[in-house]
Amino acid sequence: AKSAVAVADPSIKVSLLIPARNAADFLEHTVKVCHEFLQARFPNAFEIVLIPNPGIQSPLAKVQDHSIEVSNKLQNQFSNIVVVPHFFPRGKGAALRSGFWAARGQWILLTDSDLPYDLKFFDQAFEKLEAGIALVTANRRLPTSIFDIPVDLLHLAYKRHRLGLAFTRVVRWLVPIRTIDTQAGIKAMTRKLAEQTFRRQLCPGFFFDIEIFLTALSQGFKQVDLAVELHLKSEKSTVRILRESTLAAYWLLRIAWAYRRGSYRLPRVSRFKNL
Repeated sequence: AKSAVAVADPSIKVSLLIPARNAADFLEHTVKVCHEFLQARFPNAFEIVLIPNPGIQSPLAKVQDHSIEVSNKLQNQFSNIVVVPHFFPRGKGAALRSGFWAARGQWILLTDSDLPYDLKFFDQAFEKLEAGIALVTANRRLPTSIFDIPVDLLHLAYKRHRLGLAFTRVVRWLVPIRTIDTQAGIKAMTRKLAEQTFRRQLCPGFFFDIEIFLTALSQGFKQVDLAVELHLKSEKSTVRILRESTLAAYWLLRIAWAYRRGSYRLPRVSRFKNL
């Protein structure tokens, strides 16, 4: 991982980070919608950071990930697009970290490449950020959150909901996180919190979200949850918590241990430093 972030640009208010893996089929639609949304609110004062992360692909594989090619095409087609390919280490968290190193905005936004969350979440998040909140996260468990789901996927939504509740109970047992939804893919935060988080990040995969909450908690950043509207379109999911339960246990325990050791706090400044 790089050790230095890009220099913040005062003319860029918002950087939207979108990791893209196996996203070639829908990435163009996502970028078009996001570009129109941000251009209407921050005319030419935003950037969309696309982070294609195909991993190491075998030329003999039946299915190839063309996210890099599509991202480069979109960079030529739309203004305010930055492409940051990521290869190693594998994982959504590591990809987002690479994207952040190149981001120049004052506010850092995260969303998924298939655009499952309604972007009106960000309108509410902008108000919170302006009011001094450092971390605004979606919470699918709030009573006012809305799920748009085809009937044939109701069983999947229920399964995810139950799995999410069980996962949250484990997380809250291990660390003092207050939220009941750490893993929603849409978030907004200040640049300061993002930098503090990514500099301390341990997990390259999906559980990096927990580290965002722990960094905010450990350093006194204000955090708030908002309801969200989720559009569940297919059964395809890159999250396989049950199948990767051993790996999940490893990262949860490692993150909890790091929290207890104070890894997410600001380093103490010695009173003898200048003597």
